[in-house]
Amino acid sequence: MDRSKALRHASERHSAALVDFKAPSPQTLPISQYIGASLLQKAIRRGRTELALRSAATPLQQSPERLWRRLACIAFEDIGLGDLDLVAMATAAMAGKRARALLGGEWTVASFLTSRIADAIKCRGADNLLLVAENHPAFECQRLELGFSTTKYLIEVLTSAEPLPVRAPAAWFTLGTDRRPNHLTLHDGTPRSSLRAISSYVGNRTSMRGKTYGSSNRPEGGPRSLSRRSAARFIPNTPPTDYAILS
Repeated sequence: MDRSKALRHASERHSAALVDFKAPSPQTLPISQYIGASLLQKAIRRGRTELALRSAATPLQQSPERLWRRLACIAFEDIGLGDLDLVAMATAAMAGKRARALLGGEWTVASFLTSRIADAIKCRGADNLLLVAENHPAFECQRLELGFSTTKYLIEVLTSAEPLPVRAPAAWFTLGTDRRPNHLTLHDGTPRSSLRAISSYVGNRTSMRGKTYGSSNRPEGGPRSLSRRSAARFIPNTPPTDYAILS
């Protein structure tokens, strides 16, 4: 499914979910847009819907684009696997003001998303994976090797059977490490290639299940050293809470 089809699909589900939704009256708080955006995330994490709605109304009035970016960020960081449909809706809401107008307008969409996200099942697995991929000392060798690898090599790792903390930085390097402050090697990304590879991998995950590097299945030119330095060697010395959430 390409980007336009995916956004259209998410927008259609968004529209259907909004049919019976009645937006409350917007009530702002006497705070800055920056504090409002921060308070929004804290209120959502605690399930305080009313406070989250007032926090959302504040940046929506002062700096609308900041609100849409923050809602999408919250959806990925704090909801994730807890409600993938909701993550898709938050992403679709970033399509632009015209798209949101078709769904009922700025406040209708903002209040709907804020309410749903505040009440949703929370999962910080994606955020935890990002921190492990960037900082966990057990995977320092893999990060160093991947940082100087070609896009083809990175995609092979990304779609392999390596542990998630190895595939995650491969995906990150493929997308590019120049988009936010981080401790990774600077690597110019090719987002389209990465997203196509992920889409293909997900679509063929059943056939990919038995693929592993370091065996006779490794394609020519594919990763050689990652299997010898795989995460399995480090797991016994890793606190259970560090890895359990990723397995």
